[in-house]
Amino acid sequence: MKKIALFSRFQQFSGNVLVFTSERDKLTKHNNGSGSKTLMNFNTASLKTKNDCDTVLDFIADEQDELLYLKVNINHDSKASSESSDQIETDLVKANADLVTANNIIAGMEDGPAKEIQITKQVRIGLRVRVLNERKQNSGVLPLFQKLYSLDTIEHQEATLADQKTQIEAHKATLSV
Repeated sequence: MKKIALFSRFQQFSGNVLVFTSERDKLTKHNNGSGSKTLMNFNTASLKTKNDCDTVLDFIADEQDELLYLKVNINHDSKASSESSDQIETDLVKANADLVTANNIIAGMEDGPAKEIQITKQVRIGLRVRVLNERKQNSGVLPLFQKLYSLDTIEHQEATLADQKTQIEAHKATLSV
């Protein structure tokens, strides 16, 4: 089964926690054993200064912006894909009907230049049917599942980041430096 690359610096692992370390982009994977969808287990006590808090809050803001951008793009792609798959299905029905018609016409024709022209048309229609079937596969159930999965992951990441942001802002308010 093909793995889907997630867009953010965070990656979701079922039953795992990603722990944000003191370096901005370093993440390590740890199993929390609970099977939950927790993405981060960050102890705000490790933030000793307001500057530390601001650094992490800036990172969170960047991540939230990136997630919003990805979410908008996936929603747009899903809508366009849905409209496109309906059009593909309509075109495929028409192309299949045209292919049956071309086959029937050729079957009743005598050999000659007119039959060769019809065979050329039949080949073109057959290629169109093939291309439409390929496009239908590319806009089918699996791509839809992948988009919905990505949206769910992004929404979970957004919720996790919002929670972490709230905790860090509360911790920052308690710091004097």
